[in-house]
Amino acid sequence: MFGTKRAAYNEAGVNPGTWDKAEAGQPVRSDRLRKIVAVLWPSSEGDWHSIPAVGAPTYVAAPGSRLDGGIGEDEAIQAIEQMQRDLTAMSERLEQLKKRRP
Repeated sequence: MFGTKRAAYNEAGVNPGTWDKAEAGQPVRSDRLRKIVAVLWPSSEGDWHSIPAVGAPTYVAAPGSRLDGGIGEDEAIQAIEQMQRDLTAMSERLEQLKKRRP
């Protein structure tokens, strides 16, 4: 997302001290915390209750965008369609095998 910590706190519109406090879990003014949360988790719209639990899988799709190591929207749709075809083929094969049983 951000190349540096400085880029992140600048994007949030907070100073480095406020950012450091938030990282350390120290009290931060609610308006500043909302800015930080909104920058780090845009879909949360600044509501920290909307942040996924640590370790919870998260998926982001943005038309035309791509992050390092991620896939674009078109590739995600193609992968889903391929999985659907694979599941259909497996279901058909299972039905064939059931018919062959004596």
